[in-house]
Amino acid sequence: MPQNKDIKKVLVIGSGPIVIGQAAEFDYAGAQACRVLKEAGVDVVLCNSNPATIMTDKVLADQIYLEPLTVETLKRIIEKEKPDSLLAGLGGQTGLTISMQLEKDGFLTEHGVRLIGTNVEAIDKAEDRELFKETMDEIGQPTVPSDIATTIEDALTVAEKIGFPVIVRPAFTLGGAGGGVAQDKDELKLIAKTGLDASPITQILVEKCISGWKEIEFETMRDYAGNVIAVCSMENFDPVGIHTGDSIVVAPALTLSDKEYQMLRSASLDIITALGIVGGCNCQFALNPDSFEYSVIEVNPRVSRSSALASKATGYPIAKITTKIALGYTLDEIPNDITGKTCACFEPTLDYVVVKFPKWPFDKFQSASRKLGTQMKATGEVMSIAPSFEMAVMKAVRGAEISLDTLNSKKKTSEGSILERLAVSDDYRMFTVFEALKSGVTVEEIHEITKIDCWFLSKLLKLAEYEKHAEEAAQRLLPENTDSKSADLEKCTSDCKTCSCCCGENTELNELYREGKRLGYPDEALVRLFGLDTEGKTLERALRLAGITPMNAVYKMVDTCGAEFDAKTPYFYSTYDKTCEARTFKRSGKPVVMVLGSGPIRIGQGIEFDYSSVHCVWTLKEMGYDVVIVNNNPETVSTDYDTADRLYFEPLTPEDVMNIIRVEKPVGVVVAFGGQTAIKLTKFLDENGIKILGTSAKSIDTAEDREQFDALLERFGIKRPKGFGVNTLDEALHAAKTLGFPVLLRPSYVIGGQNMKIVHDDNEVEVYMNKILAQGIDNPVLVDKYMPGIEIEVDVISDGTDVLIPGIMQHIERAGVHSGDSIAVYPPYNINDRMMNTVVDCSEKLALSLGTKGLVNIQYLIYKGELFVIEVNPRASRTVPYISKVTNVPMVDLASRVMLGASLKELGYGTGLYRTPPYFAVKVPVFSFEKLMDANSYLGPEMKSTGEVLGIGKNLNEALFKGITASGRTFKIPSKNEDIGVFISVEKHDKIDVLSLAKNIYDLGFKIYATPETAEAIESLGISTEHVDSNVSDESVFKLLESGKISFIVYTGALMDETIDEYIALSRKALFLGIPCFTSLDTATAATDIIASHYTQQNTELVDINNMRETRQVFEFSKMQATGDDYIFIENFDGRVTCPESLCVTLCDRHFGIGANGIVLLEKSEIADMKMRIFNTDGTEGEMAGNCIRCVAKYTYDNGYAEGRDTIRIETKLGVNEVKVYTSDGRVTYATASMGKPSLLAKDVPVNLPLEKVFNYPCVIVNHVYNLNCVSMGNPHCVVFCDSVDKIDLEVEGPKFEHHKIFPERVNTEFVRVVNDTMLKMRVYERGSGVTMACGTGACAAVVAACENGFCEKDTDVTVKVPGGDLIVRYTDDDVTLSGDAKFVFKGLFEY
Repeated sequence: MPQNKDIKKVLVIGSGPIVIGQAAEFDYAGAQACRVLKEAGVDVVLCNSNPATIMTDKVLADQIYLEPLTVETLKRIIEKEKPDSLLAGLGGQTGLTISMQLEKDGFLTEHGVRLIGTNVEAIDKAEDRELFKETMDEIGQPTVPSDIATTIEDALTVAEKIGFPVIVRPAFTLGGAGGGVAQDKDELKLIAKTGLDASPITQILVEKCISGWKEIEFETMRDYAGNVIAVCSMENFDPVGIHTGDSIVVAPALTLSDKEYQMLRSASLDIITALGIVGGCNCQFALNPDSFEYSVIEVNPRVSRSSALASKATGYPIAKITTKIALGYTLDEIPNDITGKTCACFEPTLDYVVVKFPKWPFDKFQSASRKLGTQMKATGEVMSIAPSFEMAVMKAVRGAEISLDTLNSKKKTSEGSILERLAVSDDYRMFTVFEALKSGVTVEEIHEITKIDCWFLSKLLKLAEYEKHAEEAAQRLLPENTDSKSADLEKCTSDCKTCSCCCGENTELNELYREGKRLGYPDEALVRLFGLDTEGKTLERALRLAGITPMNAVYKMVDTCGAEFDAKTPYFYSTYDKTCEARTFKRSGKPVVMVLGSGPIRIGQGIEFDYSSVHCVWTLKEMGYDVVIVNNNPETVSTDYDTADRLYFEPLTPEDVMNIIRVEKPVGVVVAFGGQTAIKLTKFLDENGIKILGTSAKSIDTAEDREQFDALLERFGIKRPKGFGVNTLDEALHAAKTLGFPVLLRPSYVIGGQNMKIVHDDNEVEVYMNKILAQGIDNPVLVDKYMPGIEIEVDVISDGTDVLIPGIMQHIERAGVHSGDSIAVYPPYNINDRMMNTVVDCSEKLALSLGTKGLVNIQYLIYKGELFVIEVNPRASRTVPYISKVTNVPMVDLASRVMLGASLKELGYGTGLYRTPPYFAVKVPVFSFEKLMDANSYLGPEMKSTGEVLGIGKNLNEALFKGITASGRTFKIPSKNEDIGVFISVEKHDKIDVLSLAKNIYDLGFKIYATPETAEAIESLGISTEHVDSNVSDESVFKLLESGKISFIVYTGALMDETIDEYIALSRKALFLGIPCFTSLDTATAATDIIASHYTQQNTELVDINNMRETRQVFEFSKMQATGDDYIFIENFDGRVTCPESLCVTLCDRHFGIGANGIVLLEKSEIADMKMRIFNTDGTEGEMAGNCIRCVAKYTYDNGYAEGRDTIRIETKLGVNEVKVYTSDGRVTYATASMGKPSLLAKDVPVNLPLEKVFNYPCVIVNHVYNLNCVSMGNPHCVVFCDSVDKIDLEVEGPKFEHHKIFPERVNTEFVRVVNDTMLKMRVYERGSGVTMACGTGACAAVVAACENGFCEKDTDVTVKVPGGDLIVRYTDDDVTLSGDAKFVFKGLFEY
């Protein structure tokens, strides 16, 4: 069927920040989906909190909201944008879960939004463990013995029934979050609790552990018509028990018999048909290797991590096809982009082998367990394509950037004999297996221990045997002296490849070399294996001297159909065959530029570099170049088959890149956008005569080399923190004494701040050095003066003559926390103009003196009024995507053009510091510690975050709130009715700095819990604290956390001693309980600032980055009041105020704003004289306001909008109300408003009580019985009659009613004393505003309740006395009228 034309506006939900279990693969999927929707002419609304993605690029959607991915935020976006459809399956588990919550709440139906693609029923059947099991039983598909549990007790009962060990799988989670293998009851209690907490529906599946079976996956596709195909089969190298994200994976499945393959293929197609999946779907199976017995493990009714791998492995774009199906197309209507001849209903056929190899973060978390299980730990992955498994696995290993180019690893991650180590499932298991094979352990023995299939082991054995044979042959065949050959080779001018004219070909060794190349060995590894001398020689020369003719790779094309149809898309992988399809591929004749990608996602180098690489490709193509990209990350947009003109799916190593260069002959290579992966290739490329586009290799070396860079700084008089290199404890102590404490200690030659520590005295130096020296380091330890100042970052674009600075960012945390882990604010929030000018001046000097042509990132420190340089990175940084998006400066586009010779002046963005937009943007780091529970999460100079989110707001606190919320951190807030506290434990050096933080915490109403020394410091302010044990991992501390009384934790001081273990235990407990734990006083202070700001998810501005204001706007307002109830009135006839909710937070504050009980927007009406919208101080919108409506009538009359009529018609959310006005001197002073007919029905208020009406109803409200009288006057009201209203503490009693569970929409509460039958005395607590001087609808509700209870008469004027004056209310059978004053206070201007 053709495209569904009823689909006109689609909301796409992204996956949020990069975390373990949900990485760049969903940016790839989301970007494909957005492109398909845009090409189909559909209006695309995108919500995602991750600024580093291509998906959130301005060209991919019509409206883009970098907002928190929460149900509350999505509801507001839907209300604002009014999409007709929602695409749920492309935002990972995050997008799927939010979509399901919106559907189950009835919100989507209420707002006319339908889920396209897989429907709710199908998603439920796949995700809900119980429904899934029932469905599998119905169609006869076997599942592992299991049962559902919603409590720990249930889990124990299930385990008793099916027997240990068991696997726990939480419902609606990603990456195995919260799951694990339990061997006994004690382990199950812990894992079950974690799983239940992780599941949004508090449900886990407890299933029999079948570790040792094969794990097989099928990526499948189904359309609305019921057409189904299997896109790709995949097989885990590891048996069941290791999360598929942590396993080496091959495609297609390699060890299955035809019968097994057809059996599982048929099962997967039957399953997606039974579930009703529409689009891509991943099916996972466990297969007994000793029989044809299998079980269905799970089904993902969405695009998954494996979908990206399968898409890249086959060239079949699963996300793209899924989106087209969601639009209404069937598989036979969708063309295959690879062949251009077949359609999407053809199943791909692979005539090559694909290997996925995970990238783990254990280099950053050395204390974390490397043991792998059902909960994923890898941050990223690489993929390789080759004719054989052996070659593919070798390419994957050297592309994983783990400092290995073969399977020989000296590193041992566990103790014991080789057989004992084989039993340990960790990230080095394959290397342990290889070591075992080389040591003579048989395939059968290894299989018995590891359960890895013998086929895989035999392939690894082939590599081991090759290495043994190669080493023996080399010793036998190599001549003892090659000096004479060396001399001959020097004179050789022959172009022949054999060079037999000089040294002759060693036929047997040459054949061994060729075999090694076909097995995947790089030249460097083979030279080592043959024992060749490389001193003073290139690898090529060393090989030729040995009589070996070096081989260059040739390239095959990915064609999806096993060569049955020609491929049209240039998507290549290397082999060592004879024919090179890349050389014969038809070229356009344009000059070629090569762009090097960034390799696997890992901590320190994430998706932001893929963003930069892709933008560079787009720009170069637009400039008329043929662009070649080299990358090996299957999760990314850069490795999509249609991003560049030609894609090479290859490792980013010198030999692999050089082989491609020989084929493509580029005019230059771009290294600036691939992070350190690409930058580290600069020297090699330069030495081989390859032109580096942009900043030269020499300039890059100057920036990276400390000595050269220091000389450059000295030339300009720019300061840098002083430091020394030391090798012993005594030298370290002397250096620290010379510099003065505190000092920063770190090993040299480390990446991402590994093992850095700030120390404050000799004892801490001694602890650190003893720890480091015990590890046997080869290079000096660097001792630098630590300056706890303000850290800022500057992104610079230079053309060699001029400089453009798109933005300067300031870190919330003082220097000492890695820039990737700090909260970064743009623009700077407390740096004066003089210092800003200094920063700009220094940045220009550094960029120009380095000869920068393109991007450079500079990090500075401001300490005691002076500027110091920390480091310069001559490449794109992680801040490029977010600064590009909030400033609207296309940084990569400009840098790419500059690299090719354009000048900044001709590009239209000027030079110098770019103008600042009227927003704050705050980048907040996101961590994955819940997947690495035993990792040290203490923040310092070593980077630990896996991703980031962005908050954009009109002020710093609004942006901070959105960023912190998007990062998943929430805070319990204290109230008069509930004690909530903060737990603080700081090191002695922070005792002074903690005092201001403690005062902030105390002023917010928090109770303070502290360890003894910290408590003593805080008590010096006169603030009472509750003392807790100084051992923060003590059981008493854990009980305090479990009590639910702690909002967040502040902890500093973990050194490299037992305090680390205490902190890890505390952090792990906090993670279990969802309590934020801050290790920086600055971050904790920022948290208190946003709590004090009163922002919520309902009152922040929703910022569409495609339609951001370019300048600050000035508005006129009128301050008016009626009976002491004051509001800010704003004419919004032109619709410039798009988010009044967020204005309320700042303007209504009586200390820092104009001060009022709310804001009233005045808008044009087609059915009345004026339209009013009222917003309370917390930003919530009211239905009706009796005092406001009188003021609106006055405003309308006094400003000539009523043309002199004394009856004014006002449009509200409830309809049109008439207001009779009374004037003096031509201005309104008094008014009578028709408030409409009240509703006395409980369902209209609403009240969750099984009553038709609620009058004089006794109800317990927080331990006290009140007689309730509930009335709707458009707003919900609860009237309580009492003897004295003055004795009631409204600040305490009001919130009890407002937030009580019987009032689902919160309630206004009126406490009323009946004076006589024509007079009431009233005090009110208004929802969203608190205690006010008067409430017009509240006065009406009070009179209605009084009449219904017989205290007053209907159709009689009743005076209601409130703190702000008198209101007159008349209640009749048809209406309620409200009379009172209306006064103008003053006019003014505010800037927005």
